[in-house]
Amino acid sequence: MTTQGNRIPWREYRSLIALLALMAVLAVLTEGTFLTARNLTNLSRQVAINGILAVGMTYVIILRGIDLSVGSVVALAGIAVGYTQVNLGWAQWAGGGQLLGAVLSTVAAIVVGLACGLFNAWWITRYRIAPFIITLGMMVIARGLALIFSDGAAIAPLGEAFNSFGQGYLSGATSVVLVAAVALPLLVTALRSVTAGLAARVVEISAIALMAGASVYACLDYRGMPIPVVVFGALGIGGILLLERTRLGRYVMAIGGNPDAAWLA
Repeated sequence: MTTQGNRIPWREYRSLIALLALMAVLAVLTEGTFLTARNLTNLSRQVAINGILAVGMTYVIILRGIDLSVGSVVALAGIAVGYTQVNLGWAQWAGGGQLLGAVLSTVAAIVVGLACGLFNAWWITRYRIAPFIITLGMMVIARGLALIFSDGAAIAPLGEAFNSFGQGYLSGATSVVLVAAVALPLLVTALRSVTAGLAARVVEISAIALMAGASVYACLDYRGMPIPVVVFGALGIGGILLLERTRLGRYVMAIGGNPDAAWLA
């Protein structure tokens, strides 16, 4: 973050300010119900799904691409989970095998997503077809395959071990430890920043403390941190490190900046 003197770079905080203003309005309209621990926890679990997709989509956008098929691919991956859990009987594996079945179903969903992504990438890179066209076609293909394999009906019931991935919670103590593990390095980085002025650092530290406090409140006053939020956080941190600290990340940034120059370099 760059700034001159002690001026606060308000433009960098526009999204946060808008979010806080919206939360305040909703809190007033719902007479405080919006800010309850239960509602904040449920919202975080729901937002985590889109956040996980956004981690991958960030790379696509940096590369000047677009992916219209992401929603249909998610549906097809979900059908893969249901098919393996119910039709192949992985949900009924006894004892510790039920956890293994849940892991294998998750791997199956990831493999389906990777296969769709590789299909898109092959046509885009091999034949230089516009991503808009290829992903539009994949959107129709994935949606059709999902309809075929599901027979147009819900696939249920899934195993308890798998359901816990999306509906489970960590304990309050574990949740607080995770929040501290993320917030403390951010606070140290903000305190040691040499490019930001004093006022900017105060705002950044206050924002981090506010988010950490709200997370601790929601985790301790309800059931704990939802497991999808943990997955989102891990993928988000991994995505940042991959983009900023690895050779692949530098390639992605270079291609997004100037593909021709990146190829020549």
